[in-house]
Amino acid sequence: MIKAEQKDAKTMFMEVDTDGSGALDVGEIGKLCKEMGLKLNKKAEQKMMQELDANGDHEVSFEEFEGSRACGPRPCV
Repeated sequence: MIKAEQKDAKTMFMEVDTDGSGALDVGEIGKLCKEMGLKLNKKAEQKMMQELDANGDHEVSFEEFEGSRACGPRPCV
């Protein structure tokens, strides 16, 4: 990921991390989806969370977010 895209990813992550924990929970993932115009039900939000949560701790760190398909070689999602 190039630096400009990384900055965009970090900005997006920080804006969605409303509790300031440094990780996204399923509610914050749902908020991100809505902001991107995706209308997902709770089951689909859970599935997205599972796909992004590489280490299985029920949170998505910035590293997991950045390394996901959501933030691949193109601008985030």
